[in-house]
Amino acid sequence: MSHNSIFKLDVDVLVYMFQILQSAGGLRSLSSTCRGLRTLSMPVLFKICIVDVSRPITIFHFLPSTLWPFVSSLHIVDNCPDIRAMRLPKHDLHYTADPLMCGILDGAFLKDALQQMPRLRSVHVGFHWGEDHGLGWNVVDAILSASQIREFTISSYMFCPREAPARRDIPLNPSARLTTFNYARYASRSQLHADVQRAALGVVVGSLRFYLERLRLPSDLSPISTLRSLSWTRLRELRLDGTYPPNIDAPLLDIISGMPRLRSLALLFALPRDMEKQPLWPPRCTLHFPLPELEELVVSYPDPEDYLYSHLPPSLRRLSLRCCPHHCVHAWEPEYCSRWHSPIPCASDLLRILSSIKTPLLQHLQLEYVADHADAALLGNISASFPRLSSLEIHRFRQADNSDVSIEDVTLAIAHLHHLRTISLHLDLPDIPGPSYSVRRGVYYFSGQDIVSQRKVLTVHATALAHAFGRSGYDIRLMGRGDTGGEWHLFHISEGEGPQSLRVDFDSGHREVCCQATKGYVRSCVGRWSAWVCLTHHGERDLGGFNGTDPWMPGGASAQMLSPEFSASSSPCYGPIHVSATVSMTAFLSPSTP
Repeated sequence: MSHNSIFKLDVDVLVYMFQILQSAGGLRSLSSTCRGLRTLSMPVLFKICIVDVSRPITIFHFLPSTLWPFVSSLHIVDNCPDIRAMRLPKHDLHYTADPLMCGILDGAFLKDALQQMPRLRSVHVGFHWGEDHGLGWNVVDAILSASQIREFTISSYMFCPREAPARRDIPLNPSARLTTFNYARYASRSQLHADVQRAALGVVVGSLRFYLERLRLPSDLSPISTLRSLSWTRLRELRLDGTYPPNIDAPLLDIISGMPRLRSLALLFALPRDMEKQPLWPPRCTLHFPLPELEELVVSYPDPEDYLYSHLPPSLRRLSLRCCPHHCVHAWEPEYCSRWHSPIPCASDLLRILSSIKTPLLQHLQLEYVADHADAALLGNISASFPRLSSLEIHRFRQADNSDVSIEDVTLAIAHLHHLRTISLHLDLPDIPGPSYSVRRGVYYFSGQDIVSQRKVLTVHATALAHAFGRSGYDIRLMGRGDTGGEWHLFHISEGEGPQSLRVDFDSGHREVCCQATKGYVRSCVGRWSAWVCLTHHGERDLGGFNGTDPWMPGGASAQMLSPEFSASSSPCYGPIHVSATVSMTAFLSPSTP
Protein backbone atom coordinates (compact mmCIF):
# COMPACT_ATOMS: atom_id res chain seq x y z
CA MET A 1 0.00 0.00 0.00
CA SER A 2 1.43 3.37 -0.99
CA HIS A 3 2.42 5.79 1.73
CA ASN A 4 -0.15 8.38 0.65
CA SER A 5 -3.17 6.07 0.41
CA ILE A 6 -4.85 7.82 3.33
CA PHE A 7 -5.40 10.84 1.07
CA LYS A 8 -7.67 8.76 -1.15
CA LEU A 9 -10.31 8.82 1.57
CA ASP A 10 -13.18 11.28 1.35
CA VAL A 11 -12.63 14.50 3.24
CA ASP A 12 -15.61 13.88 5.53
CA VAL A 13 -14.17 10.46 6.45
CA LEU A 14 -10.81 12.03 7.25
CA VAL A 15 -12.45 14.72 9.38
CA TYR A 16 -14.33 12.05 11.30
CA MET A 17 -11.06 10.17 11.89
CA PHE A 18 -9.38 13.37 13.03
CA GLN A 19 -12.17 14.06 15.51
CA ILE A 20 -11.79 10.58 17.01
CA LEU A 21 -8.02 11.01 17.23
CA GLN A 22 -8.39 14.41 18.85
CA SER A 23 -10.63 13.07 21.60
CA ALA A 24 -8.02 10.35 22.23
CA GLY A 25 -5.17 12.88 22.29
CA GLY A 26 -3.43 11.62 19.16
CA LEU A 27 -4.25 14.18 16.49
CA ARG A 28 -1.35 16.51 17.21
CA SER A 29 1.13 13.68 16.74
CA LEU A 30 -0.48 12.60 13.47
CA SER A 31 -0.57 16.17 12.16
CA SER A 32 3.20 16.44 12.65
CA THR A 33 3.98 13.53 10.30
CA CYS A 34 3.60 15.45 7.02
CA ARG A 35 2.43 18.75 5.61
CA GLY A 36 -0.58 17.22 3.84
CA LEU A 37 -2.05 15.77 7.03
CA ARG A 38 -1.23 18.98 8.85
CA THR A 39 -3.21 21.00 6.32
CA LEU A 40 -6.20 18.65 6.41
CA SER A 41 -6.27 18.51 10.21
CA MET A 42 -6.06 22.27 10.83
CA PRO A 43 -9.87 22.85 10.94
CA VAL A 44 -10.16 20.14 13.60
CA LEU A 45 -7.05 21.06 15.57
CA PHE A 46 -8.01 24.72 15.81
CA LYS A 47 -11.79 24.41 15.83
CA ILE A 48 -11.91 25.66 19.43
CA CYS A 49 -9.38 28.29 20.48
CA ILE A 50 -9.10 30.02 23.84
CA VAL A 51 -7.15 33.23 24.25
CA ASP A 52 -5.98 34.58 27.60
CA VAL A 53 -5.82 38.36 27.42
CA SER A 54 -3.89 40.30 30.06
CA ARG A 55 -2.91 43.42 28.09
CA PRO A 56 -4.61 45.52 25.39
CA ILE A 57 -5.61 43.23 22.56
CA THR A 58 -3.70 43.76 19.30
CA ILE A 59 -2.50 41.65 16.39
CA PHE A 60 0.56 40.79 18.49
CA HIS A 61 -1.45 39.84 21.57
CA PHE A 62 -4.18 37.71 20.06
CA LEU A 63 -4.65 34.48 18.20
CA PRO A 64 -2.17 34.32 15.26
CA SER A 65 -3.86 35.43 12.06
CA THR A 66 -2.74 32.21 10.33
CA LEU A 67 -5.28 30.36 12.49
CA TRP A 68 -8.24 32.66 11.87
CA PRO A 69 -9.60 30.69 8.86
CA PHE A 70 -9.96 27.53 10.99
CA VAL A 71 -11.58 28.83 14.19
CA SER A 72 -15.18 27.80 14.81
CA SER A 73 -15.45 28.62 18.52
CA LEU A 74 -13.49 31.48 20.08
CA HIS A 75 -13.18 31.93 23.85
CA ILE A 76 -11.63 35.15 25.13
CA VAL A 77 -10.62 34.93 28.80
CA ASP A 78 -10.15 38.34 30.41
CA ASN A 79 -7.21 38.45 32.83
CA CYS A 80 -7.13 42.24 32.92
CA PRO A 81 -4.89 43.55 35.75
CA ASP A 82 -7.58 46.16 36.47
CA ILE A 83 -10.26 43.55 37.13
CA ARG A 84 -10.31 44.21 40.90
CA ALA A 85 -10.27 48.00 40.62
CA MET A 86 -13.84 48.49 41.88
CA ARG A 87 -13.22 46.36 44.97
CA LEU A 88 -9.79 47.84 45.69
CA PRO A 89 -10.09 51.64 45.32
CA LYS A 90 -6.34 52.15 45.84
CA HIS A 91 -5.55 49.73 43.03
CA ASP A 92 -3.31 51.31 40.37
CA LEU A 93 -5.03 51.38 36.98
CA HIS A 94 -2.97 50.04 34.08
CA TYR A 95 -5.08 50.12 30.92
CA THR A 96 -8.17 52.18 31.69
CA ALA A 97 -9.13 55.52 33.20
CA ASP A 98 -12.49 54.11 34.35
CA PRO A 99 -12.17 51.46 37.09
CA LEU A 100 -15.59 50.08 36.15
CA MET A 101 -14.75 49.30 32.51
CA CYS A 102 -12.43 46.77 30.90
CA GLY A 103 -9.64 48.54 29.04
CA ILE A 104 -7.92 45.65 27.25
CA LEU A 105 -10.65 44.59 24.79
CA ASP A 106 -10.56 46.75 21.67
CA GLY A 107 -13.87 46.75 19.80
CA ALA A 108 -12.36 48.06 16.55
CA PHE A 109 -9.70 45.33 16.47
CA LEU A 110 -12.20 42.60 17.33
CA LYS A 111 -14.62 43.75 14.64
CA ASP A 112 -11.90 43.46 11.99
CA ALA A 113 -10.51 40.15 13.30
CA LEU A 114 -13.87 38.39 13.61
CA GLN A 115 -14.82 39.37 10.07
CA GLN A 116 -11.79 37.38 8.89
CA MET A 117 -12.88 34.13 10.59
CA PRO A 118 -15.26 32.58 8.03
CA ARG A 119 -15.89 29.40 10.07
CA LEU A 120 -16.62 31.27 13.30
CA ARG A 121 -19.96 30.31 14.83
CA SER A 122 -19.51 30.86 18.57
CA VAL A 123 -17.87 33.64 20.62
CA HIS A 124 -17.45 33.54 24.41
CA VAL A 125 -16.04 36.45 26.42
CA GLY A 126 -15.68 36.57 30.18
CA PHE A 127 -13.55 36.05 33.26
CA HIS A 128 -13.52 33.75 36.27
CA TRP A 129 -13.86 36.17 39.17
CA GLY A 130 -16.78 37.65 41.05
CA GLU A 131 -15.78 41.25 40.44
CA ASP A 132 -17.58 44.35 39.15
CA HIS A 133 -15.91 44.63 35.74
CA GLY A 134 -17.78 46.12 32.80
CA LEU A 135 -17.95 45.16 29.13
CA GLY A 136 -18.35 48.18 26.87
CA TRP A 137 -20.86 48.58 24.06
CA ASN A 138 -18.08 48.82 21.45
CA VAL A 139 -17.05 45.22 22.19
CA VAL A 140 -20.63 43.92 22.14
CA ASP A 141 -21.26 45.76 18.87
CA ALA A 142 -18.08 44.31 17.33
CA ILE A 143 -19.23 40.77 18.04
CA LEU A 144 -22.81 41.38 16.92
CA SER A 145 -21.47 42.77 13.65
CA ALA A 146 -19.95 39.43 12.61
CA SER A 147 -22.64 38.01 10.33
CA GLN A 148 -21.43 34.39 10.57
CA ILE A 149 -21.82 34.11 14.36
CA ARG A 150 -24.74 32.09 15.73
CA GLU A 151 -23.88 31.90 19.46
CA PHE A 152 -22.71 34.70 21.77
CA THR A 153 -21.90 34.12 25.44
CA ILE A 154 -20.92 36.71 28.04
CA SER A 155 -19.73 35.49 31.44
CA SER A 156 -19.30 37.50 34.66
CA TYR A 157 -19.08 40.97 33.08
CA MET A 158 -21.36 43.85 33.92
CA PHE A 159 -23.28 44.56 30.71
CA CYS A 160 -22.66 48.06 29.29
CA PRO A 161 -22.89 49.59 32.80
CA ARG A 162 -21.95 53.15 31.82
CA GLU A 163 -24.41 53.83 29.04
CA ALA A 164 -27.07 51.70 27.38
CA PRO A 165 -27.00 51.74 23.58
CA ALA A 166 -29.85 53.52 21.85
CA ARG A 167 -32.20 51.39 19.79
CA ARG A 168 -31.05 53.20 16.68
CA ASP A 169 -27.54 51.82 17.31
CA ILE A 170 -28.80 48.30 16.59
CA PRO A 171 -30.63 47.58 13.33
CA LEU A 172 -33.93 45.74 13.62
CA ASN A 173 -32.39 42.89 11.63
CA PRO A 174 -28.78 42.69 12.86
CA SER A 175 -26.29 41.18 10.47
CA ALA A 176 -25.36 38.56 13.07
CA ARG A 177 -28.41 36.33 13.14
CA LEU A 178 -27.78 34.90 16.56
CA THR A 179 -29.74 31.83 17.59
CA THR A 180 -28.17 31.64 21.08
CA PHE A 181 -27.47 34.48 23.52
CA ASN A 182 -26.12 33.54 26.97
CA TYR A 183 -25.36 36.08 29.66
CA ALA A 184 -24.28 34.56 32.97
CA ARG A 185 -23.23 36.63 35.96
CA TYR A 186 -22.72 35.82 39.61
CA ALA A 187 -25.24 37.45 41.91
CA SER A 188 -23.46 40.62 42.99
CA ARG A 189 -23.74 42.09 46.44
CA SER A 190 -24.27 45.47 44.81
CA GLN A 191 -26.83 46.51 42.23
CA LEU A 192 -24.37 48.92 40.69
CA HIS A 193 -25.85 50.49 37.55
CA ALA A 194 -28.52 47.78 37.45
CA ASP A 195 -31.02 50.01 35.63
CA VAL A 196 -28.50 50.86 32.90
CA GLN A 197 -27.54 47.21 32.44
CA ARG A 198 -31.18 46.18 32.31
CA ALA A 199 -31.91 48.82 29.68
CA ALA A 200 -28.90 47.76 27.61
CA LEU A 201 -29.98 44.12 27.74
CA GLY A 202 -33.49 45.12 26.71
CA VAL A 203 -32.19 46.90 23.61
CA VAL A 204 -29.82 44.11 22.56
CA VAL A 205 -32.05 41.14 23.32
CA GLY A 206 -35.10 42.84 21.84
CA SER A 207 -33.29 43.41 18.56
CA LEU A 208 -32.30 39.73 18.38
CA ARG A 209 -35.78 38.32 18.98
CA PHE A 210 -36.47 37.44 15.34
CA TYR A 211 -33.82 34.71 15.31
CA LEU A 212 -33.19 33.76 18.94
CA GLU A 213 -33.85 30.12 19.84
CA ARG A 214 -31.97 29.94 23.16
CA LEU A 215 -31.75 32.75 25.72
CA ARG A 216 -30.12 32.85 29.15
CA LEU A 217 -30.11 35.95 31.37
CA PRO A 218 -29.37 36.81 35.02
CA SER A 219 -32.81 37.13 36.55
CA ASP A 220 -32.11 40.29 38.56
CA LEU A 221 -30.98 42.12 35.39
CA SER A 222 -33.56 40.66 33.01
CA PRO A 223 -35.49 43.25 30.98
CA ILE A 224 -38.90 42.04 32.13
CA SER A 225 -40.84 44.65 30.16
CA THR A 226 -39.05 43.63 26.95
CA LEU A 227 -39.71 39.94 27.54
CA ARG A 228 -43.36 40.64 28.24
CA SER A 229 -44.17 43.12 25.48
CA LEU A 230 -42.54 41.47 22.46
CA SER A 231 -43.29 38.32 20.48
CA TRP A 232 -40.61 35.59 20.58
CA THR A 233 -41.83 33.28 17.85
CA ARG A 234 -38.63 31.22 17.48
CA LEU A 235 -37.50 30.97 21.10
CA ARG A 236 -37.15 27.34 22.26
CA GLU A 237 -35.16 27.64 25.51
CA LEU A 238 -35.31 30.30 28.23
CA ARG A 239 -33.23 30.29 31.39
CA LEU A 240 -33.37 32.97 34.08
CA ASP A 241 -31.11 32.45 37.08
CA GLY A 242 -29.87 34.51 40.00
CA THR A 243 -31.74 36.57 42.57
CA TYR A 244 -35.52 36.77 42.28
CA PRO A 245 -36.39 39.49 39.70
CA PRO A 246 -37.24 42.80 41.38
CA ASN A 247 -40.34 44.92 40.79
CA ILE A 248 -42.45 42.31 39.01
CA ASP A 249 -46.07 43.47 38.80
CA ALA A 250 -47.47 40.40 37.00
CA PRO A 251 -47.25 36.62 37.34
CA LEU A 252 -44.10 35.23 35.75
CA LEU A 253 -46.17 32.91 33.61
CA ASP A 254 -47.88 35.93 32.08
CA ILE A 255 -44.51 37.53 31.33
CA ILE A 256 -43.46 34.62 29.11
CA SER A 257 -46.82 34.36 27.35
CA GLY A 258 -45.25 35.70 24.13
CA MET A 259 -43.09 32.57 23.75
CA PRO A 260 -45.56 29.98 22.43
CA ARG A 261 -42.92 27.61 21.03
CA LEU A 262 -40.86 27.37 24.22
CA ARG A 263 -39.73 23.80 24.94
CA SER A 264 -37.34 24.35 27.85
CA LEU A 265 -37.97 26.75 30.74
CA ALA A 266 -35.62 27.14 33.72
CA LEU A 267 -36.46 29.63 36.49
CA LEU A 268 -33.79 29.34 39.16
CA PHE A 269 -34.13 32.13 41.71
CA ALA A 270 -32.18 32.46 44.93
CA LEU A 271 -34.37 34.07 47.59
CA PRO A 272 -33.05 36.99 49.67
CA ARG A 273 -33.84 36.64 53.36
CA ASP A 274 -36.52 39.33 53.18
CA MET A 275 -38.41 37.61 50.34
CA GLU A 276 -40.71 34.58 50.26
CA LYS A 277 -41.21 32.20 47.35
CA GLN A 278 -43.77 33.26 44.77
CA PRO A 279 -46.10 31.05 42.69
CA LEU A 280 -45.66 31.27 38.93
CA TRP A 281 -49.44 30.99 38.51
CA PRO A 282 -51.06 32.45 41.64
CA PRO A 283 -54.35 31.01 42.89
CA ARG A 284 -57.48 32.72 41.60
CA CYS A 285 -55.47 34.32 38.79
CA THR A 286 -57.16 33.96 35.40
CA LEU A 287 -54.57 32.80 32.88
CA HIS A 288 -54.22 30.28 30.11
CA PHE A 289 -51.18 28.03 29.89
CA PRO A 290 -49.03 29.64 27.14
CA LEU A 291 -46.52 26.82 26.52
CA PRO A 292 -48.23 23.89 24.77
CA GLU A 293 -44.93 22.44 23.49
CA LEU A 294 -43.06 22.53 26.83
CA GLU A 295 -40.75 19.52 27.30
CA GLU A 296 -38.51 20.63 30.17
CA LEU A 297 -39.29 22.65 33.31
CA VAL A 298 -36.88 23.63 36.09
CA VAL A 299 -38.30 25.58 39.04
CA SER A 300 -36.70 26.56 42.33
CA TYR A 301 -38.69 26.42 45.58
CA PRO A 302 -41.97 25.09 44.13
CA ASP A 303 -45.17 26.25 45.83
CA PRO A 304 -47.93 23.64 46.36
CA GLU A 305 -50.52 26.41 45.86
CA ASP A 306 -49.18 27.13 42.37
CA TYR A 307 -51.73 26.42 39.63
CA LEU A 308 -48.95 25.82 37.11
CA TYR A 309 -48.42 22.15 37.93
CA SER A 310 -51.99 21.06 37.29
CA HIS A 311 -51.82 22.64 33.82
CA LEU A 312 -48.54 21.16 32.58
CA PRO A 313 -48.90 19.67 29.08
CA PRO A 314 -48.51 15.94 28.37
CA SER A 315 -45.49 16.81 26.20
CA LEU A 316 -43.37 17.37 29.34
CA ARG A 317 -40.35 15.03 29.48
CA ARG A 318 -38.07 16.56 32.15
CA LEU A 319 -39.10 18.13 35.49
CA SER A 320 -36.84 19.55 38.22
CA LEU A 321 -38.23 20.89 41.49
CA ARG A 322 -35.26 21.99 43.55
CA CYS A 323 -33.54 24.61 45.69
CA CYS A 324 -31.25 27.35 44.43
CA PRO A 325 -28.51 26.89 45.38
CA HIS A 326 -28.86 23.26 46.40
CA HIS A 327 -29.89 22.99 50.04
CA CYS A 328 -26.69 21.13 50.94
CA VAL A 329 -24.74 24.34 50.27
CA HIS A 330 -26.81 26.08 52.95
CA ALA A 331 -26.15 23.17 55.31
CA TRP A 332 -22.43 22.80 54.60
CA GLU A 333 -21.36 26.40 53.96
CA PRO A 334 -23.87 28.70 55.72
CA GLU A 335 -21.45 31.64 55.70
CA TYR A 336 -21.52 31.62 51.90
CA CYS A 337 -25.32 31.80 51.85
CA SER A 338 -25.83 34.54 54.41
CA ARG A 339 -27.74 36.72 51.93
CA TRP A 340 -30.24 33.99 50.98
CA HIS A 341 -32.51 31.58 52.74
CA SER A 342 -33.67 28.17 51.60
CA PRO A 343 -37.41 27.49 52.12
CA ILE A 344 -37.00 23.87 51.06
CA PRO A 345 -40.36 22.13 50.53
CA CYS A 346 -41.30 19.14 52.66
CA ALA A 347 -42.30 15.75 51.31
CA SER A 348 -46.01 16.44 51.81
CA ASP A 349 -45.76 19.64 49.72
CA LEU A 350 -44.12 17.79 46.86
CA LEU A 351 -46.71 15.02 47.14
CA ARG A 352 -49.46 17.62 46.59
CA ILE A 353 -47.63 18.98 43.55
CA LEU A 354 -46.84 15.63 41.93
CA SER A 355 -50.39 14.38 42.54
CA SER A 356 -51.69 17.24 40.38
CA ILE A 357 -49.31 16.59 37.47
CA LYS A 358 -50.58 14.45 34.58
CA THR A 359 -47.49 13.75 32.49
CA PRO A 360 -47.20 9.95 32.19
CA LEU A 361 -44.41 10.19 29.59
CA LEU A 362 -42.02 12.01 31.94
CA GLN A 363 -38.45 10.69 31.54
CA HIS A 364 -36.42 12.68 34.07
CA LEU A 365 -37.45 13.84 37.55
CA GLN A 366 -35.39 15.80 40.06
CA LEU A 367 -36.74 16.46 43.57
CA GLU A 368 -35.28 18.22 46.60
CA TYR A 369 -37.13 18.17 49.91
CA VAL A 370 -37.00 17.66 53.65
CA ALA A 371 -38.51 14.50 55.09
CA ASP A 372 -41.83 14.36 56.91
CA HIS A 373 -44.71 11.90 57.42
CA ALA A 374 -45.42 11.76 53.65
CA ASP A 375 -42.04 10.26 52.70
CA ALA A 376 -43.29 6.82 51.73
CA ALA A 377 -46.38 8.20 49.97
CA LEU A 378 -44.22 10.56 47.89
CA LEU A 379 -41.93 7.78 46.69
CA GLY A 380 -44.90 5.57 45.93
CA ASN A 381 -46.53 8.35 43.93
CA ILE A 382 -43.39 8.66 41.78
CA SER A 383 -43.62 5.02 40.72
CA ALA A 384 -47.35 5.19 40.06
CA SER A 385 -47.50 8.54 38.25
CA PHE A 386 -44.33 8.40 36.14
CA PRO A 387 -43.78 4.79 35.06
CA ARG A 388 -41.52 5.70 32.12
CA LEU A 389 -38.82 7.48 34.13
CA SER A 390 -35.32 6.74 32.87
CA SER A 391 -33.55 9.13 35.25
CA LEU A 392 -34.47 9.94 38.86
CA GLU A 393 -32.60 12.34 41.14
CA ILE A 394 -33.59 12.76 44.79
CA HIS A 395 -32.08 15.13 47.36
CA ARG A 396 -33.69 14.20 50.68
CA PHE A 397 -32.77 15.98 53.91
CA ARG A 398 -33.46 14.86 57.44
CA GLN A 399 -35.65 16.81 59.81
CA ALA A 400 -34.21 18.54 62.85
CA ASP A 401 -34.80 15.38 64.89
CA ASN A 402 -32.40 13.54 62.53
CA SER A 403 -35.05 11.10 61.32
CA ASP A 404 -33.30 8.68 59.01
CA VAL A 405 -34.28 6.65 55.98
CA SER A 406 -32.40 3.67 54.63
CA ILE A 407 -31.28 3.36 51.03
CA GLU A 408 -33.17 0.07 50.85
CA ASP A 409 -36.44 1.82 51.73
CA VAL A 410 -35.98 4.26 48.87
CA THR A 411 -35.04 1.51 46.45
CA LEU A 412 -38.00 -0.70 47.26
CA ALA A 413 -40.34 2.24 46.73
CA ILE A 414 -39.05 2.84 43.19
CA ALA A 415 -38.25 -0.76 42.25
CA HIS A 416 -41.16 -0.87 39.79
CA LEU A 417 -39.58 1.79 37.57
CA HIS A 418 -38.24 -0.69 35.04
CA HIS A 419 -37.04 1.96 32.57
CA LEU A 420 -34.61 3.59 35.02
CA ARG A 421 -31.07 3.89 33.69
CA THR A 422 -29.69 6.42 36.19
CA ILE A 423 -30.52 6.75 39.90
CA SER A 424 -29.01 9.78 41.67
CA LEU A 425 -29.41 10.05 45.44
CA HIS A 426 -28.39 12.44 48.16
CA LEU A 427 -30.08 11.15 51.31
CA ASP A 428 -28.24 13.27 53.90
CA LEU A 429 -26.95 10.07 55.51
CA PRO A 430 -25.22 10.61 58.88
CA ASP A 431 -22.45 8.06 58.24
CA ILE A 432 -20.89 9.92 55.30
CA PRO A 433 -17.44 11.10 56.50
CA GLY A 434 -16.97 14.86 56.59
CA PRO A 435 -13.88 17.03 56.18
CA SER A 436 -10.94 17.34 58.53
CA TYR A 437 -10.16 20.57 60.35
CA SER A 438 -6.81 22.29 60.05
CA VAL A 439 -5.99 24.08 63.29
CA ARG A 440 -3.06 25.88 61.69
CA ARG A 441 -5.04 27.17 58.70
CA GLY A 442 -8.37 27.45 60.52
CA VAL A 443 -10.32 25.79 57.70
CA TYR A 444 -12.02 22.50 56.88
CA TYR A 445 -10.46 20.44 54.12
CA PHE A 446 -10.60 16.94 52.67
CA SER A 447 -7.47 14.89 53.12
CA GLY A 448 -6.65 11.83 51.05
CA GLN A 449 -7.82 9.63 53.91
CA ASP A 450 -11.14 11.50 54.14
CA ILE A 451 -11.76 10.90 50.44
CA VAL A 452 -10.91 7.19 50.69
CA SER A 453 -13.14 6.74 53.75
CA GLN A 454 -16.05 8.51 52.08
CA ARG A 455 -15.67 6.41 48.95
CA LYS A 456 -15.74 3.20 50.99
CA VAL A 457 -18.98 4.21 52.71
CA LEU A 458 -20.60 5.24 49.43
CA THR A 459 -19.56 1.93 47.86
CA VAL A 460 -21.30 0.07 50.67
CA HIS A 461 -24.47 2.11 50.10
CA ALA A 462 -24.31 1.59 46.33
CA THR A 463 -23.98 -2.16 46.82
CA ALA A 464 -26.95 -2.24 49.18
CA LEU A 465 -29.00 -0.19 46.74
CA ALA A 466 -28.09 -2.45 43.80
CA HIS A 467 -29.06 -5.63 45.62
CA ALA A 468 -32.32 -4.10 46.82
CA PHE A 469 -33.11 -3.03 43.26
CA GLY A 470 -32.36 -6.54 42.07
CA ARG A 471 -31.34 -5.96 38.45
CA SER A 472 -28.41 -4.81 36.30
CA GLY A 473 -27.91 -2.43 33.40
CA TYR A 474 -28.06 0.99 35.08
CA ASP A 475 -25.92 3.54 36.91
CA ILE A 476 -26.08 4.80 40.49
CA ARG A 477 -24.85 8.27 41.46
CA LEU A 478 -24.41 8.99 45.17
CA MET A 479 -23.68 12.45 46.50
CA GLY A 480 -20.52 12.95 48.50
CA ARG A 481 -18.87 16.05 49.86
CA GLY A 482 -15.56 17.15 48.39
CA ASP A 483 -13.24 20.10 48.54
CA THR A 484 -15.32 21.88 45.88
CA GLY A 485 -18.74 21.11 47.37
CA GLY A 486 -21.18 18.35 46.42
CA GLU A 487 -19.76 15.73 44.05
CA TRP A 488 -21.42 12.79 42.36
CA HIS A 489 -19.75 9.39 42.74
CA LEU A 490 -20.68 7.10 39.84
CA PHE A 491 -21.23 3.34 40.11
CA HIS A 492 -21.97 1.00 37.19
CA ILE A 493 -24.26 -1.94 37.96
CA SER A 494 -23.77 -5.01 35.77
CA GLU A 495 -24.29 -8.75 35.92
CA GLY A 496 -21.91 -10.70 38.13
CA GLU A 497 -20.21 -13.99 37.41
CA GLY A 498 -22.61 -16.16 39.36
CA PRO A 499 -26.35 -16.66 38.82
CA GLN A 500 -28.46 -13.70 39.97
CA SER A 501 -25.32 -11.92 41.15
CA LEU A 502 -24.56 -8.26 40.56
CA ARG A 503 -21.34 -6.39 40.08
CA VAL A 504 -20.88 -2.85 41.42
CA ASP A 505 -18.00 -0.91 39.83
CA PHE A 506 -16.92 2.52 41.01
CA ASP A 507 -15.97 4.78 38.10
CA SER A 508 -12.79 6.47 39.33
CA GLY A 509 -12.39 8.39 36.08
CA HIS A 510 -15.75 10.16 36.38
CA ARG A 511 -15.73 13.62 37.90
CA GLU A 512 -18.97 15.56 38.22
CA VAL A 513 -19.63 18.48 40.52
CA CYS A 514 -23.25 19.02 41.50
CA CYS A 515 -22.84 22.21 43.51
CA GLN A 516 -20.01 24.34 44.76
CA ALA A 517 -19.45 26.96 47.43
CA THR A 518 -16.06 28.61 47.38
CA LYS A 519 -14.50 32.02 47.94
CA GLY A 520 -17.87 33.46 48.92
CA TYR A 521 -19.57 32.72 45.60
CA VAL A 522 -22.15 29.99 45.33
CA ARG A 523 -22.27 28.00 42.13
CA SER A 524 -24.85 25.30 41.57
CA CYS A 525 -25.68 23.07 38.63
CA VAL A 526 -29.02 21.87 37.42
CA GLY A 527 -30.01 18.50 35.96
CA ARG A 528 -27.87 17.69 32.96
CA TRP A 529 -25.91 20.94 33.28
CA SER A 530 -22.79 20.23 35.27
CA ALA A 531 -19.70 22.14 36.26
CA TRP A 532 -16.38 21.15 34.77
CA VAL A 533 -12.90 20.64 36.07
CA CYS A 534 -9.67 21.77 34.47
CA LEU A 535 -6.04 21.09 35.32
CA THR A 536 -3.49 23.83 35.61
CA HIS A 537 0.04 23.53 34.32
CA HIS A 538 1.13 22.45 37.80
CA GLY A 539 -1.51 19.73 38.04
CA GLU A 540 -3.58 21.60 40.60
CA ARG A 541 -7.33 21.31 40.43
CA ASP A 542 -9.46 24.30 39.58
CA LEU A 543 -13.20 24.49 39.09
CA GLY A 544 -14.11 26.64 36.15
CA GLY A 545 -17.78 25.87 35.72
CA PHE A 546 -20.97 27.80 36.12
CA ASN A 547 -24.68 27.07 36.14
CA GLY A 548 -26.39 25.42 33.32
CA THR A 549 -24.89 24.63 29.97
CA ASP A 550 -21.61 26.19 30.97
CA PRO A 551 -20.65 29.14 28.76
CA TRP A 552 -17.00 28.35 29.48
CA MET A 553 -17.23 24.70 28.60
CA PRO A 554 -16.33 24.23 24.94
CA GLY A 555 -18.63 21.89 23.11
CA GLY A 556 -20.24 19.98 25.95
CA ALA A 557 -22.26 19.86 29.12
CA SER A 558 -20.66 17.18 31.23
CA ALA A 559 -17.76 17.08 33.64
CA GLN A 560 -14.42 16.25 32.13
CA MET A 561 -10.71 16.38 32.91
CA LEU A 562 -8.70 18.49 30.48
CA SER A 563 -5.04 17.66 30.02
CA PRO A 564 -2.45 20.41 30.51
CA GLU A 565 -0.58 19.22 27.43
CA PHE A 566 -2.51 21.70 25.27
CA SER A 567 -1.45 24.71 27.31
CA ALA A 568 1.07 27.08 25.79
CA SER A 569 1.75 28.76 29.11
CA SER A 570 1.40 28.17 32.84
CA SER A 571 -2.18 29.41 32.69
CA PRO A 572 -5.07 26.96 33.22
CA CYS A 573 -6.00 24.95 30.16
CA TYR A 574 -9.70 25.37 29.38
CA GLY A 575 -10.01 23.69 26.02
CA PRO A 576 -8.46 21.77 23.18
CA ILE A 577 -6.28 24.67 21.98
CA HIS A 578 -5.18 27.20 24.56
CA VAL A 579 -3.32 30.32 23.44
CA SER A 580 -1.68 32.76 25.79
CA ALA A 581 -1.64 36.25 24.34
CA THR A 582 1.82 36.74 25.82
CA VAL A 583 3.46 33.60 24.41
CA SER A 584 4.79 33.05 20.89
CA MET A 585 3.14 30.14 19.11
CA THR A 586 5.75 29.75 16.34
CA ALA A 587 7.20 26.46 17.54
CA PHE A 588 3.78 25.03 18.27
CA LEU A 589 2.39 25.82 14.83
CA SER A 590 5.30 24.56 12.75
CA PRO A 591 5.19 20.84 11.83
CA SER A 592 8.31 18.90 12.70
CA THR A 593 8.48 17.21 9.31
CA PRO A 594 7.97 18.49 5.76
